[in-house]
Amino acid sequence: MSNFNQRPLAGNVQDPCFTERRVVFLHPFTLGAAAETYPAGSYVVETESCAYEGNEHTANVRTSTVLVLNTPTGTRDVHVNGSDLDAALRADSERLEKQDPNENPDRGEANS
Repeated sequence: MSNFNQRPLAGNVQDPCFTERRVVFLHPFTLGAAAETYPAGSYVVETESCAYEGNEHTANVRTSTVLVLNTPTGTRDVHVNGSDLDAALRADSERLEKQDPNENPDRGEANS
């Protein structure tokens, strides 16, 4: 009988790894089905991942993603689905690609 236990055996999981990166949204965005709309701007994203060691390969699994929001009184940490954040970044990038160059001064001067 096969053991399909999804929980790794002791000794096969390394300590969690934490990374921090900055992402920039050029347009207001939402995450997944959440009703809250976040303004365009620069955000810090903190990610926790664990490495699971197998026979021949190591798999890094994202276990937690936090979007750090600036507020008038400091910051607020919002736990988000990493896939939803990736999708929002992709949508923001695609929206930029479709935008007329005349509408975005950061892309340089338009030909007249």
